[in-house]
Amino acid sequence: HTYLGVMYYFGNGTTKDYSAAIKWWKLAASQGDASAQLNIGLMHYRGEGVSKNYEAAIQWLFLAADQGNPHAQTMMGQMYYNGEAVSKDFNTAFKWYKNAASNGDSTAQNMLGIMYSEGEGVTKDYSSAVKWYELAAEQREAYASYNLSNMYNRGMGAIRDYKKAYLWMSIAAS
Repeated sequence: HTYLGVMYYFGNGTTKDYSAAIKWWKLAASQGDASAQLNIGLMHYRGEGVSKNYEAAIQWLFLAADQGNPHAQTMMGQMYYNGEAVSKDFNTAFKWYKNAASNGDSTAQNMLGIMYSEGEGVTKDYSSAVKWYELAAEQREAYASYNLSNMYNRGMGAIRDYKKAYLWMSIAAS
């Protein structure tokens, strides 16, 4: 069911049809498929084929995130970080980002770096920020490469190193 939803969503082998995609994903989601739950949540979040609805998005995303889907966990972190459909809550955002980051999600890793750099939901800790930025940058997360470059350029959380700053900025730019 999930794959049929993907085919309709992208128009692979059929006409692009968001309504049909949602129909197939809801069938899969009702059977506990986290990917389908994520996809429905993203469609509500973006307003694709349905009205933009953060409340519906977070309900679907939670189902997938609770099953360990890293992308859904990152989206949950984002929604709490930005206060979308929920009150802005850095502690809860941090929890979701940490779960996703531990599962290798580079966007969540970058966000943990930001949260440590800014002291949002955690004690400000530049060394921890560098650690998370590095993990994300090694996966070619452009924002993390940029952030890591700034940390090396300023000597925050790492020894000031202009060569590493240049390297990571070059990677971010590419």
